[in-house]
Amino acid sequence: MLRPTIGELLRGVREGLRESVLPALPSGHAQRQLKAALHTLARIERSWDRLPAYLAQDNADLSQTIRSVVESAAAGATGQAGTLASIGERLAALPGTAAAVPGIGDPALAQAAADNDTLQQLLSGLESALRSGDPSETAAWAPLTEVLERLYERMVERELAAWAAAPEE
Repeated sequence: MLRPTIGELLRGVREGLRESVLPALPSGHAQRQLKAALHTLARIERSWDRLPAYLAQDNADLSQTIRSVVESAAAGATGQAGTLASIGERLAALPGTAAAVPGIGDPALAQAAADNDTLQQLLSGLESALRSGDPSETAAWAPLTEVLERLYERMVERELAAWAAAPEE
C-alpha cells in the first residue's frame, strides 16, 4: 500500500488551502473560486477510488440493457431495422475497441471510460430510434422505452454513489 494515499494527499492539499490561503483572501471573486475548488477537491477526495467499479457496473448494465432492447425491438422492426442492426453490431464490437480516453493514465481504466462513452452514444441512438420510428412501432415499443427509463434511473444512482454525493447535492 502506498502512503499517503491519493485521498490523504487530496485532504492535505484541501486542508492547507482552507486553513492558510482562504483566510488570506479578501471577500470576492477569488475567494468564491477557491471555495468552489475546495468543494471539488473534497468530492474527489471522497470518490477518487470509486471510478473503476462505477465504470464496470455502468458498462455491464448498459451493455445488457441495450442488447436486450435491441433484440426485442428488432423482432418487430421495419423502418428502424437498419439502425437497430447497426447498434447491435457496434455493441458486439465492445469492449475494448473504442479509442482510450485521454487524461486517464491507467490503460484498462481509460479503455473502460472509452467503452462507456461508446455505450452512452449507442443508448442515445437506440432511444432516438425507438422514439422516431413508425407510429405503430413506437406504440409497440413503449415497454422498451420504459426499460430505458429504468436504466437512466440506475445510471443516476450509480453516478451519485461514484461521486460520493448525496442525491440533493
